[in-house]
Amino acid sequence: MIFNKFIPNYHHHFGRQCRVADYGFTKLLELFEAIPDVVVILENGEERKICLTKVELYKVLSEQILALLKTSPTRAITIADLGAVYWKGYGHQMHIEEFEVTSVEELIEQIPHIAFVQKLNGKDTIVLLDKEKDELAARRCLELLMNKSNGCLKIARFTEMHIAYYSEAPDWNVIKHSLSPAIMVSTC
Repeated sequence: MIFNKFIPNYHHHFGRQCRVADYGFTKLLELFEAIPDVVVILENGEERKICLTKVELYKVLSEQILALLKTSPTRAITIADLGAVYWKGYGHQMHIEEFEVTSVEELIEQIPHIAFVQKLNGKDTIVLLDKEKDELAARRCLELLMNKSNGCLKIARFTEMHIAYYSEAPDWNVIKHSLSPAIMVSTC
């Protein structure tokens, strides 16, 4: 946001004046300089912009993607549909360049605690993590791997044991996306 537009936007959004003195400052710039972990001021010649820090930007993104996925009946959104869904939910376009990434897939990789990208019906799809399913998969993996001296099993043997103990094959998408780096699929 352009620095000079902050005060009118604050008033419009909150319905009251932004009184910098309420926060112990005499200038708006001083207030922003006091919270460098939240915002940064970028200057380009005469123009100054207020921007969220990268950490805060990803917090906002996480909340937005989580909200969009929770309102989807399938708890998933195709990458092709994300732009339209985001526009409908927030009234503006998502600008992935603000996150210093080149693709939506790369962006979603930055929020692995919320979602992951998976091919569903031949389309790259953003899928909401199912915490209960993840916790169950984690417990099962731990039970099977804790009894091994090096905590390692060949994939074929792990799959056999998983089927024998739990009557179903392990969900490799959950193991690879949700349980890493705690559980790694690699060569022993």
